[in-house]
Amino acid sequence: MNENDIESQLCALTRALHRPDPTPAWKAEILSRALREASVIPFKRNLPPRWLMGGWAAAWTAIIAMNFFTPRDGASDDWANRSENPSPSMATPSREDLSALMTFNQRQYQYLNLELP
Repeated sequence: MNENDIESQLCALTRALHRPDPTPAWKAEILSRALREASVIPFKRNLPPRWLMGGWAAAWTAIIAMNFFTPRDGASDDWANRSENPSPSMATPSREDLSALMTFNQRQYQYLNLELP
């Protein structure tokens, strides 16, 4: 027999065999896996880390506790005392103080060899 005859007989026999096509089963399996993995997407938190939230909670707890437990006598309330008796640093400077400051700045500019604008 000739090799071509054997090959043609094999091709004819394989064509005659009825084999099911595995492609639809593969496609269904791939699709089911993809759908199964897509449905298990983890929930992403948009919150800060737990240690930071714990620190914030501790800080706010301390702030609220200090607000409640701080004495409310007039001597300890600095903001009320500042409005009634301003400190010397908050007072309006006198004309002599301003002229002394300007003279000092001019001398510093001259010492540093900077030109005045």
